[in-house]
Amino acid sequence: MSPELENNNENSNNGEEWQHMEDTQQNDGERREAMGEIKVRLLNPEADSLEKATRLVYQVDPYICPDFFGDAERAEKMGKVLFAEKGSLFDPGHTLVAEQDGELIGVLIFADNSTKPWDTAGVKEKIQALGIEMPEYFDRANEEYMAPVSEEAGQLPDGVAEVELCATDEKARGQGVGTKMFDAFLSLPYEEQHLTVLKNNPAAIHLYEKMGFRIVSTQTGYPDDSVVTHNMVRKPEA
Repeated sequence: MSPELENNNENSNNGEEWQHMEDTQQNDGERREAMGEIKVRLLNPEADSLEKATRLVYQVDPYICPDFFGDAERAEKMGKVLFAEKGSLFDPGHTLVAEQDGELIGVLIFADNSTKPWDTAGVKEKIQALGIEMPEYFDRANEEYMAPVSEEAGQLPDGVAEVELCATDEKARGQGVGTKMFDAFLSLPYEEQHLTVLKNNPAAIHLYEKMGFRIVSTQTGYPDDSVVTHNMVRKPEA
């Protein structure tokens, strides 16, 4: 899943929008102080709003998420299943959240070789047990993206972590929330970090490059060949 800092689905205009956010970020110190400190920590599935966490995830990718969740309302309801167990793609132990004034305003999910293969049938059964109507393209999203991604994560070498997604509440943009979550992620004891980003999001690519990520390959993505993504890797300096 393509992680997008400050999360914006309207990719065609995101260059101007990111520049606007960077400009805003430089001039809103007083507003940030009034709104409260932003804290980044691990998700607590027993205390945090899983509905809000999943709503943030829903905003991340304009291709995968509509197929996987169907709509925002169903996404919120699925939160109880998707963040419920350790070792899954949405493992609470691999989920960083940004909190401000007691509200979740950002989420960053990563994986490493401890990630268990995504159990499509099991997850589907649990969602249906909640009385949620399955999205039309749920199986396609699972079979063509979610399951392969979790399997690939489980094959990562020791000391390597992969960002699966990064999302920020639209009301909290301009405060550097995504950057704070990435800083927390990059402070974890991994020797190398990977991520995938849409090719038509040059502003996000630029920011990732500023963090030390470099494009290592390009491929077509989900759901068809019209979607192009870059694989980016951050390695320790030689």
